Amino acid sequence: MTDALKVSGLWVDYRTKSAWASAVRGVDLTVREGEVVGVVGESGSGKSSVALAIMKLLPANAKARGRVEVLGKDMVGLPGKDAHRYRGSGMTMIFQEPMTSLNPVMRVSEQLSEAVVSRAEHYKLEMFRYDSVAVPGGPDPRLSIPQGRPAPPPKEAIEALHQVRIGDPERAAAKYPHELSGGERQRVMIAMSFLLRPRVLVADEPTTALDVTTQAQVLSLLLGLSRDEGTAIIFVSHDILVVGQVAQRVAVMYAGEIVELGPTEAVLKNPLHPYTRGLIASIPSGFKGGKRIEQIPGAPPDIMRLPSGCKFNPRCKFAMDRCRAEETALKELEDDHFVACHLY
Repeated sequence: MTDALKVSGLWVDYRTKSAWASAVRGVDLTVREGEVVGVVGESGSGKSSVALAIMKLLPANAKARGRVEVLGKDMVGLPGKDAHRYRGSGMTMIFQEPMTSLNPVMRVSEQLSEAVVSRAEHYKLEMFRYDSVAVPGGPDPRLSIPQGRPAPPPKEAIEALHQVRIGDPERAAAKYPHELSGGERQRVMIAMSFLLRPRVLVADEPTTALDVTTQAQVLSLLLGLSRDEGTAIIFVSHDILVVGQVAQRVAVMYAGEIVELGPTEAVLKNPLHPYTRGLIASIPSGFKGGKRIEQIPGAPPDIMRLPSGCKFNPRCKFAMDRCRAEETALKELEDDHFVACHLY
């Protein structure tokens, strides 16, 4: 498999009133075609900033340094006005709360139809059919529909809603986002991903607001997209258990850095970094064979006042003088299993 996404030496800096602060510090990460890589960490670990930098969607007060190669194209060096050419069919993103991603004044059918037209424009496909209206990959087909009538979605859009297991897809397509449940809205976002057929998909906490049953269904859909379409997926979450269900590899982030990286099974069964051990120890006992729930003491550091040496040292029970004085770097201890810790 080839690398669909390659992140090299990525830094993300935010401008404050007094100075610049780094939320992401020297991240290296690759995702191969058809692979799901999980990125896990507490709030403030920098994982969402990595996701936004990949999509070139950082806010105006942030800037990225390093390289983010999507299908060989460096997104960091790409002018902002050109980024839209790559977002869509080349790469796309599913956000945590779909209500903020779906247009509240457009029916689901119209938004799915836009995805079909967008894909046609990206790949310059010869022809798409929009009901009885031919769409030669350019004009918005809704312009040919009489005003006052909802635009009928293409058959492909209805099939996508079938794929994501929405009951009565025709009914759902005719509704506005606020008329759907949270799980249905998230499925609509995944249906758009099916329609766009992206090579790279960034999923930022896509299951956080969902119940357990719907969460399992959404994870299954994402795995199917990766398996059937060969899509490379970065799955961002604060929940290492959820990541363990969907990812082949996992990167654990703390204070803007990757502190452990390896095959998911190896990381979960044999965590090397004290922070990773703490995340797993904090899982409810039903998943740990009756062991007590533990907590990581303290709180993540303020990026404006990062500790010297290993950034986890103020919360680590194994901290030594060296940990407080020297920075850490990832090193391979086992086959494809890396850790940034002075204990090794």
